[in-house]
Amino acid sequence: MANPRTAWEGTDTARRFLGCPLEEVDQCDTLIWVDQEWPPRVQKAFEKLWLALDHASTANPTRRQYKWSSYIDRAKVEEDKMKLEFEMAAKILTCEATYKKKITKLKKEADHVKSWFMGSLVVIAILMYKILEYMYQC
Repeated sequence: MANPRTAWEGTDTARRFLGCPLEEVDQCDTLIWVDQEWPPRVQKAFEKLWLALDHASTANPTRRQYKWSSYIDRAKVEEDKMKLEFEMAAKILTCEATYKKKITKLKKEADHVKSWFMGSLVVIAILMYKILEYMYQC
């Protein structure tokens, strides 16, 4: 399997998939979707979009190539944007995990200090009791 590729047609537009890495002539039928299937409303919207694009291309064939290349350029920009968003999300998750570990460690240290402080208060209270007891015996 190779790097994820992106579908650019039909109801699966913009979904990433893993396909057979062989050249077209020798390709097998292996196809594994990386992204979940679009909801039915989105699939219908893609279907209508492709029909409209096809209709516009056949109605005005001189502009077909320009519109198509413009669409592909925009789609590539969107794909790059999604990649950056995924990278940023991964970095944010890494930072969150790091800070959660630090917070857990600080909470443990705070609990340790709290226990030490409470123990110290108990020792001080016992000493005060002993001092008062000794003062009243005399």
